[in-house]
This record gives sequence, structure tokens and C-alpha cells, in this order.
Amino acid sequence: MPDFQLVSAAVLVPGTCATCGRSGDGPMIDTLAEFPPPGGRIYLCPLCVDEANRLRGGLDPMQAQELRERLAAAAERETQLQAELEGKLAEIFQPEALANLIT
Repeated sequence: MPDFQLVSAAVLVPGTCATCGRSGDGPMIDTLAEFPPPGGRIYLCPLCVDEANRLRGGLDPMQAQELRERLAAAAERETQLQAELEGKLAEIFQPEALANLIT
């Protein structure tokens, strides 16, 4: 499996996205692969990576962000419910409460 890297800019020739030709001034995926002679590094821009991801059934960045937010909210709610449960269990299993249940 290839080891791709996220780089801040496409600094090696040709310095553009291999699929759409966009300038590599911003973040790019460096495939660490080279074109055949005359050569040059093969970079992919975020838009082309997102499009390939979409074609394979992946989430677009907005969907992924929404799911991250929903997951964070669910984790927070789980923490709240766990604290409530522990509080209720502490109330129930106090010696006085147990004595009241028995009598």
C-alpha cells in the first residue's frame, strides 16, 4: 500500500495536481510516486481526492464534519447518563436506603 503524505505545497516539479492540473500552492497529497521520464512528482489536490472518495462512496467533508459533531454530542450525553446512573446507584445502595427496602 502506498504511503501518501499531506504536504503544505507541491514543491517538486511539476508542482501541480496530476489529474486536474491545479497549482500546488496549497495543501496537496504527495503520492511519493514519480511520472515516467521526463519525470516529476505525482501530486493530488484535495478536490480530486474528495471526488475520488465520493465515487467510492465515501463521505464528503461536510458529511464527515456533521458525523464528528454528532459523535461528540453522543459521547457527551453518554458521560452525562453515566454520571446520573452512578448517582442513582449510590443513592440506592446507601446503607439507610437498603435498610428501608428490607423493612
